[in-house]
Amino acid sequence: MTVRTSSEVPYRALVEHSPEATFVVRAGRIVFMNASAVRMFGAPSAEALLGTDVLDRQLEKLLNEEQ
Repeated sequence: MTVRTSSEVPYRALVEHSPEATFVVRAGRIVFMNASAVRMFGAPSAEALLGTDVLDRQLEKLLNEEQ
């Protein structure tokens, strides 16, 4: 484990267990999301959304809220 990696451990745990929806996007694709974000998007798991286009997910969420 590198110094950087070991210093990330407490922060990663904080984000993963946060009640706030948190997700990371690179090049328009979701690369990380915590359990709160999974619930916000209404997905069965993070794996179901990883690699998908974040704008598509946001549009789906907005359309579902209007119904």
